[in-house]
Amino acid sequence: MNQKKLDKIISSIREDMGVGAVVPTNHTGKDVANFSPVMGKLERRKKFITLPPGSRRNWLKAVKKKKKGET
Repeated sequence: MNQKKLDKIISSIREDMGVGAVVPTNHTGKDVANFSPVMGKLERRKKFITLPPGSRRNWLKAVKKKKKGET
């Protein structure tokens, strides 16, 4: 592309951005001020069972002993 086309594209983009640019504010408006959502009871997540350290190792030992006894 030649420089003239690029300048036209850039100027049109800048012009479009300048027209729609609005400074954001913390004002939300009248509709949001009167909004009060209906909130129900929050559902809690189920807690996982936590075992002390080494319990898995002891469980595996018991499983291996049980397998040796069966075969």
